[in-house]
Amino acid sequence: MTETQLVAFIQASISGLDRAQVIPVKLYACRALGTFVQHEKGASIIGAASISQIRLAAEAVLPPFATTIVERLVHLTIDATPETLHVVLETLALVIVDAADVAQPILRCVVPLWVSHLDDRLVHDVVVDILAVLVANAAVAPVVLDHVVPPLGNVFHSLYVLQAMEVIELLVKQPAVAPLVVPVLLDPLLGVLLTTDDGSLLQHGGDVLKYFVMHASPQLEQFKTTTGVSGLDGVMQVVAKLLSPGVSDSGAMAVGGLVTQVLLRLSAVLPVVTVHQLLHAVSTRLGNAQMPSLIQSLCTVFARLVHSFGVKSILDALESLGVLSFVVTTWIEHQDDFYGLYSMKVTLLALLKLLESQDPRVLSLVVKGEQLIETGSTRSLRSSTKAQSGSRSQQIQYSQVSFATKLVGLLAMTYVQFEDEAEADDMNSSDEEDGDDDYGDDEAVRQTTGGCFGRLTRS
Repeated sequence: MTETQLVAFIQASISGLDRAQVIPVKLYACRALGTFVQHEKGASIIGAASISQIRLAAEAVLPPFATTIVERLVHLTIDATPETLHVVLETLALVIVDAADVAQPILRCVVPLWVSHLDDRLVHDVVVDILAVLVANAAVAPVVLDHVVPPLGNVFHSLYVLQAMEVIELLVKQPAVAPLVVPVLLDPLLGVLLTTDDGSLLQHGGDVLKYFVMHASPQLEQFKTTTGVSGLDGVMQVVAKLLSPGVSDSGAMAVGGLVTQVLLRLSAVLPVVTVHQLLHAVSTRLGNAQMPSLIQSLCTVFARLVHSFGVKSILDALESLGVLSFVVTTWIEHQDDFYGLYSMKVTLLALLKLLESQDPRVLSLVVKGEQLIETGSTRSLRSSTKAQSGSRSQQIQYSQVSFATKLVGLLAMTYVQFEDEAEADDMNSSDEEDGDDDYGDDEAVRQTTGGCFGRLTRS
Protein backbone atom coordinates (compact mmCIF):
# COMPACT_ATOMS: atom_id res chain seq x y z
CA MET A 1 0.00 0.00 0.00
CA THR A 2 1.49 3.32 -1.07
CA GLU A 3 1.40 6.49 1.00
CA THR A 4 -1.28 7.87 -1.31
CA GLN A 5 -3.42 4.80 -0.70
CA LEU A 6 -2.86 5.12 3.07
CA VAL A 7 -4.01 8.73 3.01
CA ALA A 8 -7.10 7.80 1.01
CA PHE A 9 -7.92 5.00 3.47
CA ILE A 10 -7.63 7.31 6.48
CA GLN A 11 -9.64 10.09 4.84
CA ALA A 12 -12.42 7.67 3.98
CA SER A 13 -12.52 6.45 7.59
CA ILE A 14 -12.57 10.01 8.91
CA SER A 15 -15.45 10.91 6.61
CA GLY A 16 -17.36 8.04 8.18
CA LEU A 17 -17.01 9.79 11.54
CA ASP A 18 -18.70 12.97 10.30
CA ARG A 19 -21.46 14.19 12.62
CA ALA A 20 -23.99 13.89 9.80
CA GLN A 21 -23.38 10.17 9.47
CA VAL A 22 -25.64 7.64 11.17
CA ILE A 23 -24.34 5.67 14.14
CA PRO A 24 -23.74 2.36 12.28
CA VAL A 25 -21.54 4.13 9.72
CA LYS A 26 -19.60 5.87 12.51
CA LEU A 27 -19.01 2.56 14.27
CA TYR A 28 -17.77 0.95 11.07
CA ALA A 29 -15.42 3.91 10.62
CA CYS A 30 -14.12 3.39 14.17
CA ARG A 31 -13.45 -0.25 13.49
CA ALA A 32 -11.75 0.59 10.19
CA LEU A 33 -9.35 2.99 11.90
CA GLY A 34 -8.70 0.56 14.72
CA THR A 35 -8.04 -2.27 12.28
CA PHE A 36 -5.67 -0.07 10.30
CA VAL A 37 -3.60 0.88 13.37
CA GLN A 38 -3.52 -2.65 14.76
CA HIS A 39 -2.46 -4.00 11.38
CA GLU A 40 0.44 -1.58 11.16
CA LYS A 41 1.54 -2.36 14.73
CA GLY A 42 1.39 -6.05 13.94
CA ALA A 43 3.35 -5.47 10.77
CA SER A 44 6.28 -4.11 12.75
CA ILE A 45 6.47 -7.37 14.68
CA ILE A 46 6.75 -9.44 11.51
CA GLY A 47 9.77 -7.44 10.43
CA ALA A 48 9.53 -7.73 6.64
CA ALA A 49 11.16 -4.82 4.83
CA SER A 50 8.09 -3.95 2.77
CA ILE A 51 5.82 -4.06 5.83
CA SER A 52 8.23 -1.88 7.79
CA GLN A 53 8.02 0.67 5.01
CA ILE A 54 4.22 0.57 5.23
CA ARG A 55 4.38 1.18 8.99
CA LEU A 56 6.73 4.12 8.58
CA ALA A 57 4.42 5.57 5.96
CA ALA A 58 1.43 5.13 8.29
CA GLU A 59 3.21 6.90 11.14
CA ALA A 60 3.96 9.77 8.81
CA VAL A 61 0.39 9.95 7.52
CA LEU A 62 -1.75 9.62 10.66
CA PRO A 63 -0.55 12.55 12.86
CA PRO A 64 -1.90 15.34 10.63
CA PHE A 65 -5.38 13.86 11.00
CA ALA A 66 -5.13 13.23 14.76
CA THR A 67 -6.94 16.40 15.83
CA THR A 68 -9.87 15.76 13.49
CA ILE A 69 -10.10 12.10 14.49
CA VAL A 70 -10.05 12.91 18.20
CA GLU A 71 -12.63 15.69 17.83
CA ARG A 72 -15.08 13.40 16.05
CA LEU A 73 -14.50 10.48 18.41
CA VAL A 74 -15.03 12.72 21.43
CA HIS A 75 -18.30 14.01 19.98
CA LEU A 76 -19.39 10.43 19.40
CA THR A 77 -19.17 9.69 23.15
CA ILE A 78 -22.00 12.14 23.90
CA ASP A 79 -25.10 10.20 24.95
CA ALA A 80 -23.48 7.02 23.63
CA THR A 81 -24.78 3.60 24.58
CA PRO A 82 -22.34 1.37 26.52
CA GLU A 83 -21.59 -0.66 23.38
CA THR A 84 -20.88 2.46 21.30
CA LEU A 85 -18.79 3.95 24.10
CA HIS A 86 -16.62 0.84 24.25
CA VAL A 87 -15.91 0.94 20.52
CA VAL A 88 -15.15 4.68 20.52
CA LEU A 89 -12.80 4.53 23.52
CA GLU A 90 -10.95 1.53 22.12
CA THR A 91 -10.45 3.42 18.86
CA LEU A 92 -9.32 6.51 20.73
CA ALA A 93 -6.73 4.47 22.62
CA LEU A 94 -5.35 3.16 19.33
CA VAL A 95 -5.10 6.39 17.35
CA ILE A 96 -3.25 8.57 19.87
CA VAL A 97 -0.09 9.45 17.97
CA ASP A 98 1.02 12.89 19.08
CA ALA A 99 -0.30 13.25 22.61
CA ALA A 100 0.84 16.86 22.96
CA ASP A 101 -1.60 18.04 20.30
CA VAL A 102 -4.68 16.21 21.49
CA ALA A 103 -4.28 15.85 25.26
CA GLN A 104 -6.73 18.53 26.41
CA PRO A 105 -9.81 17.38 24.45
CA ILE A 106 -9.07 13.75 25.24
CA LEU A 107 -8.75 14.41 28.96
CA ARG A 108 -11.88 16.57 29.07
CA CYS A 109 -13.69 13.61 27.55
CA VAL A 110 -12.27 10.46 29.15
CA VAL A 111 -11.81 11.56 32.77
CA PRO A 112 -15.52 12.41 33.34
CA LEU A 113 -16.44 9.22 31.47
CA TRP A 114 -14.20 7.23 33.79
CA VAL A 115 -15.74 8.79 36.90
CA SER A 116 -19.30 8.15 35.67
CA HIS A 117 -18.54 4.57 34.55
CA LEU A 118 -16.48 3.24 37.45
CA ASP A 119 -18.64 0.14 37.47
CA ASP A 120 -17.77 -0.60 33.83
CA ARG A 121 -14.50 -2.49 33.84
CA LEU A 122 -13.95 -2.17 30.09
CA VAL A 123 -14.28 1.61 30.21
CA HIS A 124 -11.86 1.71 33.14
CA ASP A 125 -9.25 -0.46 31.42
CA VAL A 126 -9.35 1.52 28.16
CA VAL A 127 -9.18 4.87 29.97
CA VAL A 128 -6.17 3.60 31.92
CA ASP A 129 -4.49 2.73 28.62
CA ILE A 130 -5.22 6.20 27.26
CA LEU A 131 -3.92 7.94 30.39
CA ALA A 132 -0.77 5.80 30.34
CA VAL A 133 0.03 7.00 26.81
CA LEU A 134 -0.57 10.62 27.72
CA VAL A 135 1.33 10.71 31.01
CA ALA A 136 4.38 9.09 29.38
CA ASN A 137 4.82 12.33 27.42
CA ALA A 138 6.75 14.65 29.76
CA ALA A 139 5.23 17.73 28.14
CA VAL A 140 1.70 16.46 28.75
CA ALA A 141 2.11 14.94 32.23
CA PRO A 142 1.24 18.15 34.16
CA VAL A 143 -1.93 18.52 32.08
CA VAL A 144 -2.88 14.93 32.89
CA LEU A 145 -2.43 15.60 36.61
CA ASP A 146 -4.62 18.71 36.44
CA HIS A 147 -7.48 16.63 35.05
CA VAL A 148 -6.98 13.32 36.89
CA VAL A 149 -5.91 14.16 40.43
CA PRO A 150 -8.98 16.13 41.63
CA PRO A 151 -11.52 13.33 40.95
CA LEU A 152 -9.30 10.70 42.60
CA GLY A 153 -9.99 12.11 46.06
CA ASN A 154 -13.70 11.41 45.71
CA VAL A 155 -13.12 7.95 44.24
CA PHE A 156 -11.03 7.04 47.30
CA HIS A 157 -14.17 7.45 49.40
CA SER A 158 -16.31 5.26 47.15
CA LEU A 159 -16.63 1.55 46.46
CA TYR A 160 -14.13 1.83 43.62
CA VAL A 161 -10.90 2.36 45.53
CA LEU A 162 -9.14 -0.33 43.50
CA GLN A 163 -9.78 1.58 40.27
CA ALA A 164 -8.31 4.71 41.85
CA MET A 165 -5.19 2.80 42.89
CA GLU A 166 -4.69 1.51 39.37
CA VAL A 167 -4.81 5.07 38.04
CA ILE A 168 -2.37 6.25 40.71
CA GLU A 169 -0.02 3.40 39.82
CA LEU A 170 0.18 4.44 36.17
CA LEU A 171 0.99 7.98 37.35
CA VAL A 172 3.72 7.12 39.86
CA LYS A 173 5.45 4.75 37.45
CA GLN A 174 6.68 7.92 35.73
CA PRO A 175 9.78 9.24 37.56
CA ALA A 176 8.92 12.86 36.75
CA VAL A 177 5.32 12.53 37.93
CA ALA A 178 5.66 10.65 41.23
CA PRO A 179 7.17 13.57 43.21
CA LEU A 180 4.34 15.83 42.06
CA VAL A 181 1.54 13.63 43.41
CA VAL A 182 3.01 12.87 46.85
CA PRO A 183 1.37 15.92 48.50
CA VAL A 184 -2.11 15.12 47.18
CA LEU A 185 -2.34 11.34 46.85
CA LEU A 186 -0.04 9.76 49.43
CA ASP A 187 -2.15 10.59 52.49
CA PRO A 188 -5.44 9.06 51.26
CA LEU A 189 -3.52 6.07 49.92
CA LEU A 190 -1.90 5.40 53.30
CA GLY A 191 -5.26 5.85 55.01
CA VAL A 192 -6.80 3.13 52.87
CA LEU A 193 -3.90 0.68 53.19
CA LEU A 194 -3.66 1.00 56.97
CA THR A 195 -7.37 0.33 57.50
CA THR A 196 -8.33 -2.21 54.84
CA ASP A 197 -8.16 -5.99 54.98
CA ASP A 198 -8.89 -6.42 51.28
CA GLY A 199 -6.12 -8.48 49.69
CA SER A 200 -6.44 -6.87 46.25
CA LEU A 201 -6.18 -3.37 47.70
CA LEU A 202 -3.15 -4.30 49.78
CA GLN A 203 -1.43 -5.92 46.81
CA HIS A 204 -2.03 -2.99 44.44
CA GLY A 205 -1.29 -0.46 47.17
CA GLY A 206 2.03 -2.13 47.92
CA ASP A 207 2.99 -1.78 44.28
CA VAL A 208 1.99 1.89 44.27
CA LEU A 209 4.10 2.59 47.36
CA LYS A 210 7.03 0.80 45.73
CA TYR A 211 7.00 3.34 42.90
CA PHE A 212 6.64 6.21 45.36
CA VAL A 213 9.79 5.01 47.12
CA MET A 214 11.61 4.47 43.82
CA HIS A 215 10.85 7.85 42.31
CA ALA A 216 9.97 10.19 45.19
CA SER A 217 11.91 9.15 48.30
CA PRO A 218 13.04 12.73 49.16
CA GLN A 219 9.43 13.91 49.01
CA LEU A 220 8.37 11.01 51.26
CA GLU A 221 10.83 12.12 53.93
CA GLN A 222 9.56 15.71 53.86
CA PHE A 223 5.82 15.03 53.62
CA LYS A 224 3.62 15.06 56.72
CA THR A 225 0.39 13.07 56.83
CA THR A 226 -2.80 14.22 58.52
CA THR A 227 -1.86 12.04 61.50
CA GLY A 228 1.37 13.99 61.95
CA VAL A 229 3.86 11.32 60.85
CA SER A 230 6.18 11.63 57.89
CA GLY A 231 5.46 9.95 54.59
CA LEU A 232 8.40 7.63 55.25
CA ASP A 233 6.95 6.57 58.60
CA GLY A 234 3.60 5.98 56.92
CA VAL A 235 5.24 3.72 54.35
CA MET A 236 7.01 1.79 57.12
CA GLN A 237 3.67 1.29 58.89
CA VAL A 238 2.26 -0.28 55.73
CA VAL A 239 5.36 -2.46 55.37
CA ALA A 240 4.94 -3.68 58.94
CA LYS A 241 1.31 -4.50 58.26
CA LEU A 242 2.08 -6.44 55.07
CA LEU A 243 4.77 -8.45 56.86
CA SER A 244 2.49 -9.29 59.78
CA PRO A 245 0.91 -12.77 59.95
CA GLY A 246 -2.56 -11.23 59.93
CA VAL A 247 -2.32 -10.37 56.22
CA SER A 248 -2.92 -13.20 53.76
CA ASP A 249 -0.18 -14.35 51.42
CA SER A 250 -2.06 -12.92 48.44
CA GLY A 251 -2.45 -9.55 50.17
CA ALA A 252 1.26 -9.46 51.01
CA MET A 253 2.35 -10.34 47.47
CA ALA A 254 3.80 -6.88 46.77
CA VAL A 255 5.73 -6.57 50.02
CA GLY A 256 8.94 -8.01 48.58
CA GLY A 257 9.30 -5.30 45.95
CA LEU A 258 8.34 -2.60 48.45
CA VAL A 259 10.83 -3.77 51.09
CA THR A 260 13.56 -4.02 48.47
CA GLN A 261 13.08 -0.41 47.41
CA VAL A 262 12.93 0.78 51.02
CA LEU A 263 16.25 -0.91 51.80
CA LEU A 264 17.88 0.24 48.57
CA ARG A 265 16.66 3.84 48.63
CA LEU A 266 16.02 4.71 52.26
CA SER A 267 18.29 2.55 54.42
CA ALA A 268 20.77 5.41 54.80
CA VAL A 269 18.15 7.53 56.60
CA LEU A 270 16.56 4.72 58.61
CA PRO A 271 17.79 3.95 62.13
CA VAL A 272 19.92 0.81 62.33
CA VAL A 273 17.40 -0.80 64.64
CA THR A 274 14.67 -0.25 62.03
CA VAL A 275 16.70 -1.96 59.32
CA HIS A 276 17.43 -4.74 61.82
CA GLN A 277 13.72 -5.19 62.54
CA LEU A 278 12.80 -5.04 58.86
CA LEU A 279 15.19 -7.81 57.82
CA HIS A 280 14.04 -9.93 60.73
CA ALA A 281 10.39 -9.37 59.79
CA VAL A 282 11.09 -10.41 56.19
CA SER A 283 12.78 -13.58 57.46
CA THR A 284 9.87 -14.34 59.79
CA ARG A 285 7.31 -13.83 57.03
CA LEU A 286 9.39 -16.09 54.79
CA GLY A 287 9.06 -18.81 57.41
CA ASN A 288 5.27 -18.43 57.47
CA ALA A 289 4.70 -18.02 53.72
CA GLN A 290 2.84 -20.78 51.90
CA MET A 291 2.27 -19.33 48.42
CA PRO A 292 5.24 -19.89 46.08
CA SER A 293 4.81 -16.38 44.67
CA LEU A 294 5.26 -14.79 48.10
CA ILE A 295 8.26 -17.00 48.88
CA GLN A 296 9.82 -15.88 45.60
CA SER A 297 9.06 -12.23 46.35
CA LEU A 298 10.71 -12.41 49.77
CA CYS A 299 13.75 -14.34 48.55
CA THR A 300 14.20 -11.76 45.81
CA VAL A 301 14.65 -9.14 48.55
CA PHE A 302 17.80 -10.91 49.74
CA ALA A 303 18.96 -11.51 46.17
CA ARG A 304 18.71 -7.82 45.33
CA LEU A 305 20.60 -6.93 48.51
CA VAL A 306 23.39 -9.34 47.57
CA HIS A 307 23.75 -7.63 44.20
CA SER A 308 23.64 -4.14 45.69
CA PHE A 309 25.64 -4.43 48.91
CA GLY A 310 27.83 -7.48 48.39
CA VAL A 311 27.83 -11.02 49.74
CA LYS A 312 29.77 -10.43 52.94
CA SER A 313 27.65 -7.51 54.10
CA ILE A 314 24.41 -9.43 53.68
CA LEU A 315 25.71 -12.66 55.19
CA ASP A 316 27.05 -10.73 58.18
CA ALA A 317 23.71 -8.98 58.60
CA LEU A 318 21.76 -12.24 58.42
CA GLU A 319 24.17 -13.92 60.82
CA SER A 320 23.75 -11.11 63.33
CA LEU A 321 20.00 -11.78 63.19
CA GLY A 322 20.47 -15.52 63.61
CA VAL A 323 18.66 -16.30 60.34
CA LEU A 324 21.51 -16.88 57.86
CA SER A 325 21.12 -20.65 57.62
CA PHE A 326 17.32 -20.50 57.43
CA VAL A 327 17.17 -17.79 54.75
CA VAL A 328 19.79 -19.27 52.42
CA THR A 329 18.46 -22.82 52.84
CA THR A 330 14.85 -21.79 52.21
CA TRP A 331 15.91 -19.71 49.23
CA ILE A 332 17.89 -22.40 47.41
CA GLU A 333 15.34 -25.13 48.20
CA HIS A 334 12.58 -23.08 46.56
CA GLN A 335 14.66 -21.68 43.69
CA ASP A 336 13.35 -24.26 41.23
CA ASP A 337 9.80 -22.99 41.88
CA PHE A 338 10.65 -19.42 40.84
CA TYR A 339 9.22 -18.10 37.58
CA GLY A 340 9.72 -15.10 35.32
CA LEU A 341 12.96 -14.54 33.46
CA TYR A 342 13.99 -11.47 35.45
CA SER A 343 13.39 -12.98 38.89
CA MET A 344 15.08 -16.22 37.92
CA LYS A 345 18.17 -14.37 36.67
CA VAL A 346 18.44 -12.12 39.72
CA THR A 347 18.02 -14.87 42.30
CA LEU A 348 20.17 -17.45 40.53
CA LEU A 349 23.01 -15.00 39.91
CA ALA A 350 22.86 -13.98 43.57
CA LEU A 351 23.18 -17.64 44.60
CA LEU A 352 26.20 -17.91 42.30
CA LYS A 353 27.74 -14.93 44.07
CA LEU A 354 27.21 -16.71 47.38
CA LEU A 355 29.04 -19.74 46.03
CA GLU A 356 31.83 -17.68 44.47
CA SER A 357 32.50 -16.04 47.81
CA GLN A 358 33.55 -19.45 49.20
CA ASP A 359 32.20 -18.32 52.56
CA PRO A 360 32.33 -21.25 55.01
CA ARG A 361 28.92 -20.29 56.37
CA VAL A 362 27.43 -21.02 52.95
CA LEU A 363 29.60 -23.96 51.91
CA SER A 364 28.79 -25.82 55.13
CA LEU A 365 25.03 -25.74 54.52
CA VAL A 366 23.29 -29.05 53.83
CA VAL A 367 20.00 -28.66 51.96
CA LYS A 368 17.20 -30.76 50.51
CA GLY A 369 18.15 -32.51 47.27
CA GLU A 370 16.25 -34.86 44.98
CA GLN A 371 13.25 -36.93 46.02
CA LEU A 372 14.14 -40.49 47.01
CA ILE A 373 12.32 -43.27 45.13
CA GLU A 374 11.41 -46.45 46.97
CA THR A 375 12.77 -49.53 45.20
CA GLY A 376 11.71 -52.26 47.60
CA SER A 377 7.98 -51.58 47.83
CA THR A 378 5.71 -54.60 48.18
CA ARG A 379 2.61 -55.40 46.18
CA SER A 380 -0.59 -54.16 47.88
CA LEU A 381 -4.34 -54.23 47.30
CA ARG A 382 -5.92 -51.32 45.40
CA SER A 383 -8.03 -50.44 48.43
CA SER A 384 -4.97 -50.45 50.66
CA THR A 385 -3.06 -48.29 48.23
CA LYS A 386 -5.94 -45.82 48.05
CA ALA A 387 -6.20 -45.68 51.81
CA GLN A 388 -2.50 -44.92 52.14
CA SER A 389 -2.38 -42.31 49.37
CA GLY A 390 -3.57 -39.52 51.63
CA SER A 391 -0.51 -39.80 53.86
CA ARG A 392 2.11 -40.28 51.17
CA SER A 393 2.94 -36.60 50.97
CA GLN A 394 4.10 -36.80 54.58
CA GLN A 395 6.25 -39.86 53.88
CA ILE A 396 8.19 -38.41 50.92
CA GLN A 397 11.90 -38.31 51.66
CA TYR A 398 14.66 -36.29 50.04
CA SER A 399 18.38 -36.69 49.80
CA GLN A 400 20.63 -34.28 51.62
CA VAL A 401 23.22 -32.44 49.53
CA SER A 402 25.63 -29.57 49.92
CA PHE A 403 24.76 -26.02 48.89
CA ALA A 404 27.21 -26.24 45.98
CA THR A 405 25.77 -29.53 44.69
CA LYS A 406 22.23 -28.17 44.86
CA LEU A 407 23.23 -25.03 42.97
CA VAL A 408 24.93 -26.99 40.19
CA GLY A 409 21.72 -28.97 39.69
CA LEU A 410 19.68 -25.76 39.58
CA LEU A 411 22.02 -24.26 37.00
CA ALA A 412 21.69 -27.29 34.75
CA MET A 413 17.91 -27.30 35.05
CA THR A 414 17.66 -23.56 34.38
CA TYR A 415 19.93 -23.83 31.35
CA VAL A 416 17.65 -26.43 29.81
CA GLN A 417 14.60 -24.31 30.60
CA PHE A 418 16.10 -21.20 29.01
CA GLU A 419 17.05 -23.17 25.91
CA ASP A 420 13.47 -24.39 25.54
CA GLU A 421 12.12 -20.86 25.97
CA ALA A 422 14.56 -19.50 23.41
CA GLU A 423 13.38 -22.04 20.88
CA ALA A 424 9.79 -20.99 21.57
CA ASP A 425 10.76 -17.32 21.22
CA ASP A 426 9.24 -16.61 24.61
CA MET A 427 12.09 -14.79 26.30
CA ASN A 428 10.60 -11.28 26.38
CA SER A 429 8.18 -11.55 29.30
CA SER A 430 6.46 -8.49 30.84
CA ASP A 431 7.87 -9.18 34.30
CA GLU A 432 11.38 -8.92 32.85
CA GLU A 433 10.65 -5.44 31.57
CA ASP A 434 9.19 -4.27 34.87
CA GLY A 435 11.96 -5.89 36.84
CA ASP A 436 14.73 -4.39 34.76
CA ASP A 437 13.29 -0.95 35.42
CA ASP A 438 13.53 -1.63 39.15
CA TYR A 439 16.96 -3.16 38.98
CA GLY A 440 18.95 -1.10 36.53
CA ASP A 441 20.27 1.50 38.97
CA ASP A 442 21.20 -0.75 41.89
CA GLU A 443 24.86 0.23 41.47
CA ALA A 444 24.05 3.89 41.99
CA VAL A 445 21.93 3.01 45.01
CA ARG A 446 24.74 0.90 46.44
CA GLN A 447 27.17 3.81 46.24
CA THR A 448 24.83 6.09 48.20
CA THR A 449 23.62 3.62 50.85
CA GLY A 450 26.38 1.04 50.95
CA GLY A 451 27.28 1.72 54.57
CA CYS A 452 23.93 0.62 55.93
CA PHE A 453 24.65 -3.07 56.38
CA GLY A 454 28.08 -2.41 57.76
CA ARG A 455 26.41 -0.30 60.44
CA LEU A 456 23.91 -3.07 61.05
CA THR A 457 26.50 -5.75 61.75
CA ARG A 458 28.49 -3.42 64.02
CA SER A 459 25.46 -2.38 66.07
